Amino acid sequence: MPSISKVEQFRQVKSDIQKNKDNLLVGLDASKKSSVGCFYNIGKEVLLKKYYINHNLEDFQRFTYKINQIMEMHNLKNIIIGVEPTGNYHKPLAEYLKSKGYLVVYVSSVAAKSNRKTIDSGRWGKNDTHDAYNVADLMRQGKIMFYRDENTQSMNIRKYLLLRQRLMKIKTSLKIRIQNNIWACHFPELCNIFPNTEDPDILLLLEHCPSGEQIANMDFQSFIRLFSPSISQKSKRYLRLIQAWRIAKTSVGFPIPPATILESKIIARDIQRTQKNIAQIDDILSESCLQNDVYYRLLSIPGFGIFTTAVFKSIIGDINDFSHDRQLVKLAGLDIETMSSGNFKGKEKISKKGNSLLRFAVCNATNVAVSKNKTIRQLFQDKLKERGNSKEAKAKLKIKFAEKLLRAAFVILKNNVPFDINLFNVPVDDPVVETLGLN
Repeated sequence: MPSISKVEQFRQVKSDIQKNKDNLLVGLDASKKSSVGCFYNIGKEVLLKKYYINHNLEDFQRFTYKINQIMEMHNLKNIIIGVEPTGNYHKPLAEYLKSKGYLVVYVSSVAAKSNRKTIDSGRWGKNDTHDAYNVADLMRQGKIMFYRDENTQSMNIRKYLLLRQRLMKIKTSLKIRIQNNIWACHFPELCNIFPNTEDPDILLLLEHCPSGEQIANMDFQSFIRLFSPSISQKSKRYLRLIQAWRIAKTSVGFPIPPATILESKIIARDIQRTQKNIAQIDDILSESCLQNDVYYRLLSIPGFGIFTTAVFKSIIGDINDFSHDRQLVKLAGLDIETMSSGNFKGKEKISKKGNSLLRFAVCNATNVAVSKNKTIRQLFQDKLKERGNSKEAKAKLKIKFAEKLLRAAFVILKNNVPFDINLFNVPVDDPVVETLGLN
């Protein structure tokens, strides 16, 4: 008998969980140092209201012994363990249970919050024991999600992406400190000369002369030598620097104290170090995406670069886990939802209930494709004219194009083919694979 994938096994469990009385459902609520388990069965309801597990190997082993004991006591055949993702607290126990062969599933934090209001007429308070029962109750209703292994290649790439996101936030906060803490007080005119905080000359200014007063006290040749001994006098860089030197003579900024001088040097070095770390991560992601596998094909899609391809590889994983392109659209949270009642029909909007990183990546790729690719830009402009050329129509059309990019990615990954512009000519409601004859 051929073995089935973990995703297919999960789907079978999910379809069967509400009616199978041979299942032992264990809801776990994890905290920093310990977890609480609630043992539940469809036929007999709560078997054990609370079971405390400290996060150490001895308690983990004792917990598995308790599971086996209750299964034998009540003659149960299957065990399903559900956890609510709470930061990283749940991962040691969940990974230990998976290593012992137990099926671990997720329940949504949004669903957990909503379900809590339905228990005991909304009077159900929030504590560890109640939360464990709440997880078990969601499992009873079949509201479970697939738990992906932490040690897979796609999860490793995802950790690099999350680390990159944190570094980008650090870099952004440092740039804000330059404009709001240093230049706003000591050389406010410089913000107009260097609007792009990515300019490498900014780091040199921070390191050597972060205030207008310091620049004004320097002769022009000494000032220029800080940047390069030979700068073409016709270059834009030279013109910006000479403008900064001249404006410094009449700057309204007040004298810079020693503490702020030290702060500017620290910020410059922190930005350099952060940029170096980001570049190192980008090299790792590039090497991963350029390997000889199907994800390399995604780089043929307009707007897709290393970052977007890495996001797809980390979040989607094995494309064979998806049977239809609509599943990718829902995963990205780009599916349309409406609120309606009787004759009232609310405004359509995207659900935003999927993966935010995937949604950001595909929307960013759409913006790049629409602005850089001539064919897609022309197609976008033609469609926009048909829709009225309004701001709202433009936003909605970009969502449609993002959906088309997702569907194109699905076809490319499923069939290992390069990008074809005909994918953009397929109506959104048509099955892409069948329309293009790629089966």
